[in-house]
Amino acid sequence: MIETPAGVWWALFLNDMRSAKIEWQRPAIKARTKEQLERAIKRLNVATYTETDEFNDNRSWGKSFEKGSVLEWYNQPSDYGGEPYRIVISAAAVQLVQEVMEFLFDYPPTCLKNNIEILDDLDIEQIPNVEMVLGNELEP
Repeated sequence: MIETPAGVWWALFLNDMRSAKIEWQRPAIKARTKEQLERAIKRLNVATYTETDEFNDNRSWGKSFEKGSVLEWYNQPSDYGGEPYRIVISAAAVQLVQEVMEFLFDYPPTCLKNNIEILDDLDIEQIPNVEMVLGNELEP
């Protein structure tokens, strides 16, 4: 299984039956993997039942997710709105990728060839910072 990076989630997009724009899908629940979403939908899926809303002109609602669950007011996934399992990326993650790409494009390709290392955050934190040596002399 591919690990989902920080700032990136899998989200289940469904139609909220109470919305005036019922045809619009919105993220109903998120998870770190698509498989977690699939398990959640199976767990919350129940036999279709009807509820009457006495505060809304006795309107009947056909529901198919567990009452009181985060998915109670959503319709089942369908092909109508496209793939219900989608990747969502935080704006901060996109910004970080853009900044990294801009930084890399400032260097000639020959300078970057074989010169990029990818380390865990913890490993990077353990590398001594140049401020320990230069102190106030960091500015050129």
